[in-house]
Amino acid sequence: MADESAYVDTSILGAYYCPEPLSAAAERALRQFKTPVISVLSEVEFCSLISKKHRLEELRADREFARAGKRHKANTLLIR
Repeated sequence: MADESAYVDTSILGAYYCPEPLSAAAERALRQFKTPVISVLSEVEFCSLISKKHRLEELRADREFARAGKRHKANTLLIR
């Protein structure tokens, strides 16, 4: 049974939403919790992460985010 809630660091969110070697581990970790919780800074940190990956050409938004959106559209994060 999944635990009720837990804080999720931006590094886990990055691995979860952007395909990388640790994506499967991040997904397993997130699925352990019924309600993942992020801080108010997580949105800013995540945007910074995406900007960096885009600048370094580590992702292509048209392909990677379309795939991530299909895979994760049912999941919700609670921001506190």
